[in-house]
Amino acid sequence: MGNDRSLEGRVALVTGAGRGLGRAYAYALADRGAKVVVNNRSAAAGDEVVAEIGRRGAEATGAHGDLEDPATARAIVDTAIATYGKLDILINNAGGIDAPLAPFAEMTAADRDACLRQNFTSTWDVTAAAWPHLLDQGYGRVILTASPMSVYGGPGFAHYSAAKSALIGLCRVLVVEAGDKDVKVNVINPVANTRKEPQEGAWNAWFEEAFSVDYVADGVAWLVDERCTATGEIFTLGAARMAQVSITEQRGLIQEIPSFAPEAIGEQFDTVFDGGAPVQFRTITEYLGFYSQLYGAPA
Repeated sequence: MGNDRSLEGRVALVTGAGRGLGRAYAYALADRGAKVVVNNRSAAAGDEVVAEIGRRGAEATGAHGDLEDPATARAIVDTAIATYGKLDILINNAGGIDAPLAPFAEMTAADRDACLRQNFTSTWDVTAAAWPHLLDQGYGRVILTASPMSVYGGPGFAHYSAAKSALIGLCRVLVVEAGDKDVKVNVINPVANTRKEPQEGAWNAWFEEAFSVDYVADGVAWLVDERCTATGEIFTLGAARMAQVSITEQRGLIQEIPSFAPEAIGEQFDTVFDGGAPVQFRTITEYLGFYSQLYGAPA
């Protein structure tokens, strides 16, 4: 994309912006003209990002604090509004896995709740604080950060996968409630090298080179651009690749009412998995409309 000043005049809030992906987002947005509100749990790391943005000739301010405290979520949005008079872009980047990994059967309720707080509830709180401002001005771009684990899973990650998957459902509801306003909400599943120190070995060297945080930041910079009209989508961003992740249903086994029965299903069970071209729904209205067409709901 280059530094084309495409975000000139926009105000962006980036959570967890002290290092890694969050820092890359803050720099990418500032380089394109946005004023950036930098949130980070560590004020020292966040202030370094603010200072670097200033050295790049752009404008930024710090709004630090731990987002696991709901009051911090409201405070950082208030800082954006008080400092710059508005908020246009929200990148929910803060998260992680502080709770230990464990098989599902051994996962404690305390570790589950801690992971949900860190990865889902904190994002909910920040977005809830920003949402009225975005709707009132009729414009906004919101990024929710999930993970490949939200759709593909992995042993020991039940708490993390569940928390990240919940963001997909939140995204779809926000899109519906935004209505015809120019408020776009998308989910990203980033894959990037966010290690603080280089790791030894050929595979690690390859990963560090191929999966730069800057590639993900470039993709995010496009998603929050006013020219990007995508909404309600899930995107994988990793290395020099960006791809839509789709949720579809097979057309499935369709029978007349009331002929459905376990034996009839069993005889044609393969059709459940492959009953023709898959279908994709964006809203619950579209979903119910499909059934209306199949079974003739009254007008």
